[in-house]
Amino acid sequence: MSPSGPLVTIVVVPRERFSHTRISLRSILATTTEPHELVYVDGGSPSRTADWLRRASETHGFELIRSDRYLSPNQARNIGLARVRTRYACFIDNDVIVSPRWLEHLVRCAEETDAWIVGPLYVAGLGRRGERSQHIHMAGGTAELRTETGVRILATNHGARNRPIAEVDRYARQSCDYVEFHAMLVRTDAFERTGPLDEELLSRHEYVDFGLRVKAAGGTCYNEPASRVTYISGPPFRLDDLPFYFLRWSPEWNRRSMARLAETWPTDGHLTPRETSNLRSRRRRPLEPLKTGLRAVGGRAGEALWRGVGRCVEEILIPIGRRRWSEPRRQPPPPLANAAAGPA
Repeated sequence: MSPSGPLVTIVVVPRERFSHTRISLRSILATTTEPHELVYVDGGSPSRTADWLRRASETHGFELIRSDRYLSPNQARNIGLARVRTRYACFIDNDVIVSPRWLEHLVRCAEETDAWIVGPLYVAGLGRRGERSQHIHMAGGTAELRTETGVRILATNHGARNRPIAEVDRYARQSCDYVEFHAMLVRTDAFERTGPLDEELLSRHEYVDFGLRVKAAGGTCYNEPASRVTYISGPPFRLDDLPFYFLRWSPEWNRRSMARLAETWPTDGHLTPRETSNLRSRRRRPLEPLKTGLRAVGGRAGEALWRGVGRCVEEILIPIGRRRWSEPRRQPPPPLANAAAGPA
């Protein structure tokens, strides 16, 4: 990077589906005024999306890295990170819409606080119900390893979770334990202390793990609510989203992620019944219109029919997604850095 060059490389990766690729990338290209490089990692998108991305990269001059197989989010982030030569990398998911000056505010926070990680205020919504469904998703989070009733747990809490969108102006810059990968600015040299992102964290808490690694290495994390992004949650979904989506939230990926967390941060490593139920609901979110119709049958019969259909769909789609996935080579967790040192 030359002294007068951009400070940031934006790295866009797939999160859970591909159907919002165009609206998200158009938002980034049209709204981001901070000088930047852009690397787009396309992990197995359908052919029509892949063709559109190829044309967009030729028109706008960003680097497009194409894998014909699915990639987990951390796999894709590490691929993009290898191309970064700027002071900061800004990871952003392919279902996020940015607001004016979003990147400028993140960089300013990092420069003023010397933070290793900075995240915006995250808004969720803009699905089928549009802006009426919007709410605050998170304004920085806390994470703590503690023992409850003899069980070692990793307790996390999303700040301002599900608060009304009208409250966005109440929040101020603050330090926190983690921010999410919906959009996350990271000092590139921090990875010299933390190692690369852990590719065994397939579906859960990869952002918590990274925040804890940064903290263990002596770095800091900030939430900067002057920067705001919106990730598109909920229906509608396209049919060609479903194999990757069901794999992304599959029981296998969830269990492996929890086992990896327990290997890195000693905990019991199990999903609670409530977590299992919540993840099942998330996995079946694309089927909500079908659920409404089946439950209209009424009573226990409709509920039983819905559960049966949900299981059948999972048994079909998850193996399809697994066959299309480029599974990473198994490695031990990256060693935790010495907290006495920091980025160069």
